[in-house]
Formats: sequence, structure tokens, C-alpha cells
Amino acid sequence: MTPETPASSLARALWSPVTIRVAWELVLARVAVRADLLADARDHVLTTLPDDVNADEAERLCGLYVADYLSRTREGRYRRVSPDADVTLPIPRAWKGRLLAAADPLSDAIFRLHYGDGQPLEIVERHTGAYRTAIAAAQDGLREMVRNNADRDGMFGDALTDGRCDRILGFLANLAEPGCPSPVGLLTEAGLEHADRCPRCSRAVRLVRGGVIAAKDLIPPATEALRAEEKADLFALILHPDAMKHKKRLDRSLRGVGVPVGPDAWFVAAEKLGELVPLLEAVCEDATPARHHLRGARVTAAGRWSGTQLLGPAPVVALEAARARPWADVGPLCELPAPLPQPPKATAYWASAGLLGALTLAVAAWASRPPSPEPTTPLSAGMVRKDGAWEVRFDTLDLAVVDIISLDSSGRLSVVQRDLRAAKGALATGEGDFSARVPGEGAAIIASPEGIADLDALVDASDDATEPLDALRRKVREAGVGADVALSPRRN
Repeated sequence: MTPETPASSLARALWSPVTIRVAWELVLARVAVRADLLADARDHVLTTLPDDVNADEAERLCGLYVADYLSRTREGRYRRVSPDADVTLPIPRAWKGRLLAAADPLSDAIFRLHYGDGQPLEIVERHTGAYRTAIAAAQDGLREMVRNNADRDGMFGDALTDGRCDRILGFLANLAEPGCPSPVGLLTEAGLEHADRCPRCSRAVRLVRGGVIAAKDLIPPATEALRAEEKADLFALILHPDAMKHKKRLDRSLRGVGVPVGPDAWFVAAEKLGELVPLLEAVCEDATPARHHLRGARVTAAGRWSGTQLLGPAPVVALEAARARPWADVGPLCELPAPLPQPPKATAYWASAGLLGALTLAVAAWASRPPSPEPTTPLSAGMVRKDGAWEVRFDTLDLAVVDIISLDSSGRLSVVQRDLRAAKGALATGEGDFSARVPGEGAAIIASPEGIADLDALVDASDDATEPLDALRRKVREAGVGADVALSPRRN
């Protein structure tokens, strides 16, 4: 017999408690629990759980991961979810016994219905017939019991807020009792007697009797490999915010190959990558979008496809890997091509002799000017005026050198950030681009391959111009260093 993998062993050990809690969370979310939906939600939770959790910790995490699953299926949102730090804290089981021993009937009802079953306090009010003021007082009493237990056991050095007390009460109210019966013995007399004391088994009994799940759903597959250990091989493609006008073109081009995700990304299964490459080459050659407005990454991580949805952590890993790449980089998939030259327009051949003469003069004037090469470090930037300064979001190649210039109220230019290459990581937003706050009436961002040695001279030479920032951009481009320049909008 082939030994089980760690992922398979963990999934098998947690199968029953996770299935019960996932089904319960779906019911609380008012979702009709079908067999395929339960399987997908369970697989998503099992593949997302940390490797070293026990059953109690896994149940605590189920609510968070089921909500993440529903967010994907309903809204197409893929994002990393971070559990509260209290989730894996070893809350002593003795606290539950002390709470129940000291609780009056109203406190006991709040503990079991509100903190255990997740019912709103309105349900507790209806169930007990107590006034809201009495319920609030009893709830405060439960919180105080948690604080007293923490002080007694020397846990939580700082004061416990009401919210943190509520989370701990939820953990305690959901703690399963030792000795849970097997799924086969759940509805036996002994099983039902145990369910009266155990939140996990009580839910299982209610779910089975309500027809939401069957007892066999709580038994992991005996022979076939568990789907929770599957890995997804996929590619994530991201479009730059400045190129959103090309999104419809990309949607049409990638139809049947990629799955759109949110406003700016697509997932492509590994078996479709052969079709993806020529599509990307075609749009880049047409500059719809250009290559410096695309980036992507291929990963293999825990998860699986379910139709057009992705389960598990794989899609988040892929998006984060893609956002870590510089623009125009899609890894070893291919090298994105530069735009092809635009063909001449036929109307040029029908120009009159007078227009031809004017064109000749214009060409002569243009030829007398020094060449302005295309920037080799493309720069995209957005600038917003706020509180007397410019809030700047910009992106450029990872190896580009960035200089930041400010224009003060007297019309003088000054360098506020100089020669940022590796150091521009301090300006990173965590979303694949950079941000800076530039004081003054105007701002300029310069991206260049190796920095600009005579930047101070160019700044000084631009100060006397009517529009100093425009003059600086022109001089930087005429310097022939392959730089790109972004300016703040003119203020009226």
C-alpha cells in the first residue's frame, strides 16, 4: 500500500469535523447545500488550512475560509485571508467548565446559542423571553468570566477588549467534547446522549436530521486519493492600471483560454499556455496593450479547478507571484515583443505639391533637432493633489533608477529623492508599484537605466523657463540617457 502524504493524512484526520463545520457555516450563510458545493467548500478549507492544526483549531478557521470560498464563487475575489492571532492560542479547556458552572440559565443560553451556534442576540431574546437589557448584562458577565480566567492563569498580559472576549467565548462554546462517536454511531442512543453535551456532534445530528448532509459524508474516502491534496498548475496574467482601455480587447483575445479575475487579471490553466503565447505576442505587437503593461507568473500550488473557479491557496499564490514581477516580464513563458511599426497611411500618397513642400520644410526642421530616443525604462504614474503636496503612485522597471523633483511656490526646482534603485523598495506599496508624497506646487518623477549624472545642471538650467517642469522633461529626454519623465498635472 502506498503511504499517505502529509496533506492526505491531515485531510483524513480533519474530514469529519471540517465537513460538519463547513456545512454549518453554509447553512448560516443561507446557502443551499448541494453535494458538489459541500465538496468544493470542504476541499477549499482543507487545502487552505495550515499544516499543523488540530481539529479544534481547524473548526475555528472554517468560518473564515468558508467566507473566502463564497467570496470567490459569488464575486470572483481572490485575496489572501489572514486568521486572527487568537485562533491558534491554546485556550484552556478548563475555562469552559468554569463558565458553565458559574452561568445562570440566561448566560448559558447566550453561551450556547449566540457564541456556539452563531445565532444573533435577537434569537436569544425570542428563545428565552428575556429583555434586551438583561441579555446585555448577562453577556457582560460572560466577558468578565473570561477576564477572570485569564488573570487566574496568567494569560494575556494586556486588558482583554469586549471583542477579544467574544472571540474567546466563541472558541470555548464550540469546543467538542472528548469521545465523539463515529459517523455510524452518531444517531445511536449513546451518540445522541453525547451530542447533548458536544457542540460538534449536536450540529452533526441536526444537519443529518435536516437532510443537509448524510452520515456517510462524514467518512473520508477509503481507497481513492483525497482531492484535498491536489495541486493546480496555472498562470496568472495582470494588466497595468494605465492600460485598462485595452481590457475588452484582452477579454476577447483570451476567451476560451483564460478566466477573468477581478478588473485586471486572468488565470490560465497550464494546458492552455500553448494557446496563450501567440495571443500575448499578437496584442503586444499591436500595443493593445504594450508589453510594459503586462506581467505574469506560473505556479504550482495546493488547489484545484472546479469549473471556472479555483479552490485552495494556488490562485492567491499565482497572483502574488505575478505582482512580484516587473512589468513586461512573464517569466520563462515567453519574451513579450515590442510593438510593430505602424504602416504608413494611404492618404499621404495623395498629398498636394504644396503640402509636400510644407512637409519637406517640417522634416528639415525636425532633422536639425537632436534625436530624443524612446525611453528604455518606461514609467507610468498618477498624481493627486492633497494637503499642499502631491500623492504619487508610479511604476517602472525594477532595475530603473528613480529621481523625484519638486517645484516650489516660487517656481524653483529641487531634487527631493535621488538615485533610487534598490532603495526605492522603501516606497513599495505591496501591490507591485510605488508611492511617494512630494511637497510643493508641482512634481516630476524620472526613471532612467543608470541615473542622470548631470541632473543638478539640468534642474538649474530649467529654473528660468516659463514652465520649469516642462523644460526639465525636454532637457532630460534630449540628454539621450533613455529616461522617461512623468509630470504632475498643471494647476489652474
